[in-house]
Amino acid sequence: MSVGSRRVAMLFVGIKKDAESITQYRQMLLSLAASQAAEAICHASDLVEVDRSRESFATLLETVQEIVFATDTAGLISFVNSKVKKFGLEPSAILGQALYTIIPIEIDEGRAVRVLEGEGSLEYEAELTLGDKSKRLFAISLVPLLEGGTDPVGMMGVMRDVTAQRHLEIELGNRKRFEALTEAAVSLNHELNNPLTVIQGSLYMLEHHLGEQKSPEIEKQLAKIKEYTQRISMVIKRFEEVNSLSSVNYHAGRVAMIDLSEKDDSKLISNYGDKEDRGQSESQLPEEEGNI
Repeated sequence: MSVGSRRVAMLFVGIKKDAESITQYRQMLLSLAASQAAEAICHASDLVEVDRSRESFATLLETVQEIVFATDTAGLISFVNSKVKKFGLEPSAILGQALYTIIPIEIDEGRAVRVLEGEGSLEYEAELTLGDKSKRLFAISLVPLLEGGTDPVGMMGVMRDVTAQRHLEIELGNRKRFEALTEAAVSLNHELNNPLTVIQGSLYMLEHHLGEQKSPEIEKQLAKIKEYTQRISMVIKRFEEVNSLSSVNYHAGRVAMIDLSEKDDSKLISNYGDKEDRGQSESQLPEEEGNI
């Protein structure tokens, strides 16, 4: 018994009558019955193979760390692996339910519908809440399932926890910024300390030369020069000693600057407003009498 070129079984026929007594019509019916039996055996064999393949595929998907799911054309879950338990959900309990059981509708924002309507694959990242109420960042991929045509017959999705990866990327980025900051500190130390030393030396000589003869206004201006040169020297020193990156808003939040202030040093940041509000631009700062 064959289906095409595929042999599926062997048929034995026992006839009590003489072979000559079997009419051609009966022979045709017997041949048709044998053919139908062969088709049935073939289909049953195929179903067994499909079931085995499906079981093997499901077993394979249970070994991955990602959450893997599939839906039908209506967006109802037809398969999900056990990793969905991270969300406090049982796989068997959510079969036949909407995908929004896993990915809330406010997170999905219609992406699953667009994939099922033939828009193609979509990838995005979203923060989701697990069963223990902790929040994790997931990279979500949605892929249409096609079968012999361009119209999707369903959708497959993969959700991968990328929280640790993103934290590592941020840490590496900060490390590169810190290396650049260190190089800038060395440059500033060289380029500013030398002329600053000259200014401070000249100021000392000028005060020594004027002695008691300087007027109150001159004395006030010299005091300001000393204060601001000391401030520049303190900023350079702190810039060299910074061991972590902390920034504050500057120019009404449009630009960030590195926070070099000490928590107990109000004088250093007096011209930049309170610690809680550094967004004020220099043009908005109050003018000081005789400011140089």
